[in-house]
Amino acid sequence: MTVVNNSAGWCILHPKKTGGTWVERACERAVRGASLLGNVHMNLSATQGRWPTVATFVRRPAPWLESYWLYRMNRGNRAHMGLDIRDIFVEDFDAFLEAYLKDFSGWLYSHFCEYAGPPEDEVFFIGRQETLEVDLARFLRRVGASVDFRRLYATKPANVSDQLKATCNETETFYPEQVERPAWKPRLWQQVNEAERPILDRWYSGRRRAGVSQKAGGN
Repeated sequence: MTVVNNSAGWCILHPKKTGGTWVERACERAVRGASLLGNVHMNLSATQGRWPTVATFVRRPAPWLESYWLYRMNRGNRAHMGLDIRDIFVEDFDAFLEAYLKDFSGWLYSHFCEYAGPPEDEVFFIGRQETLEVDLARFLRRVGASVDFRRLYATKPANVSDQLKATCNETETFYPEQVERPAWKPRLWQQVNEAERPILDRWYSGRRRAGVSQKAGGN
């Protein structure tokens, strides 16, 4: 769900497989005035400018694709994972990556832009899944939110698809047969990173920290 604070005028958008479920739980537990909207993966255009200050999160491309594949292997073709790439999913990990590179090269960057906006008109704050707790705390401090940081940091992980476990989300179906993390071929790892080079250049280059938009004033 999308995290919002209507009185303070901010929201946190949740692209799939970027840690958003943990963000939702942490904010529910620890942030005064935060609430959840029913649209699980509302993107920037769907907000229709209702919140002046918008945050979102991104993730490195190769781990994102691995996490998506594991989620589908372990939980099936769930409706809320109905992304454009759903039809290329196959149980062979290498074949899935080859199909992605053939038919959807660059798709993930475009998907993230639906939440973060284009480079020239970014949302206020863009964090990284890899530093989720730290970046969420940075955003909440920047907007002056009233936060119980002890409760925030104590929030348990959620939807951890890349670990050999059934689920840490008690509301989800229990899956006793879990697929282990796949072994990456170096060639495919490199090709995925090249196909999604704009993600790495825009949000993971040494020139930029995660966080407040480079555009003056943010969005």
